[in-house]
This record gives sequence, C-alpha cells and structure tokens, in this order.
Amino acid sequence: VHKSIQDRDFEPLRVGDPLFVDLNGKVIPYDGSHGEEVHLIFVNEGGYYYASSGTGIGVAVKSEFDWQTGYFVIESDDEGGNEEVIIEEKDSYE
Repeated sequence: VHKSIQDRDFEPLRVGDPLFVDLNGKVIPYDGSHGEEVHLIFVNEGGYYYASSGTGIGVAVKSEFDWQTGYFVIESDDEGGNEEVIIEEKDSYE
C-alpha cells in the first residue's frame, strides 16, 4: 500500500489518489472501480498477508440509513430530494 494511506482507516480515498506502490516504486492510483469516493478499512492488517485474502485493503462506500423506517436513503439528482429505498431483506447472509 502507498504510505499516504497507511494507518488512515475510514478516511476518504478519491479517484487518482495514491493507493499502491509496485516493486519498481511506481505509484498506482485509485481508479474509481468502487465509486468516485470510498473509505478504506483494515489497511494492511495482518490477516491480509495471505495471497488468498486479496489486496490488503477493505473498501466501504458511505451510505445513509434511516433507523426509524429501516430503509437506506439514496440521494436523487432529479429533483434534489431524497428517496428511501428498500434493500432486499434476507433471513441470513451466507
């Protein structure tokens, strides 16, 4: 991981920000594959040192949840208002 994100869990990362450094020292920026802005979690944690664990970083996308209605709130660009969206309900997440 790039030194600018080490020990900076939950801080925003935007497209073009440094994300990785390859073995030749070339900086690899965030490409926006998970959205324009994401929040990195568990950066460089010990559990990621196995190849099967992926890239060594967890990615979270900021969202708003209304505890009273039980719905996620999605911003609407059409009229500037907010819209509540029901996310598929499941008995278990296996």
